[in-house]
Amino acid sequence: NLQPEDSRSFSAGFVYSPKYVPGLTYSMDFWDIERTGVIFAKTADQVLQDELNGTLTPGERVERDSSGNITRITTQNLNSSSQTARGIDFGLQYQRQTPFGTFTSTTQVAYLYEFFWASYSDSFGRSGGLPVYFSGNLAGVTTNPGASNEGFYRWKGDSRLDWNWRGFDLVTTVRYTDGFKERFGDFTPHWVDHTWIFDVQASYDFTSLLPVVENNPVPGYSKSPK
Repeated sequence: NLQPEDSRSFSAGFVYSPKYVPGLTYSMDFWDIERTGVIFAKTADQVLQDELNGTLTPGERVERDSSGNITRITTQNLNSSSQTARGIDFGLQYQRQTPFGTFTSTTQVAYLYEFFWASYSDSFGRSGGLPVYFSGNLAGVTTNPGASNEGFYRWKGDSRLDWNWRGFDLVTTVRYTDGFKERFGDFTPHWVDHTWIFDVQASYDFTSLLPVVENNPVPGYSKSPK
């Protein structure tokens, strides 16, 4: 009885390049994605909770040995409720040519305003010794408490500065990944800290020393005049 998912998306944005600052470009994009009938499978804890409540659905079961120890938990794919994601993407680029080379600065930042999925949660409680999950905004948390899976970051971005001069190219990049909330195996709260990654690359193009051998290169056959 599994049905296909349905989705609807909307996006709008603008790009601004002011004439009074040549080489500068700023962009902003707003986006909204909504899905219904999202396909997912219950976690093992959720299946155990349903068994405790006597609400197991067809295809779900908990198998035990003669001593009562759990040997297998079976779950299945189901159509869940809706899922909504909203965010904003920012971009800033500036390029300037000088006697000492061309400098290009590029910054891209993504902000996840909301990621709502009723099948998961950002909070929890306990009932009968088992965790009970409440739906909420997943932006900034992990989708699987207790398993330390990757989370939905609120902020991600990178900034790059490139210098190019007479065949020399130097690129420095800074990447930022936001932190998120998770739960340890005993379901105690824990915060995964944000990360910064710095990268530097340098190169030299030796073809800048070669003479031009094709004054009129043929499109589709010549990769460059050199």
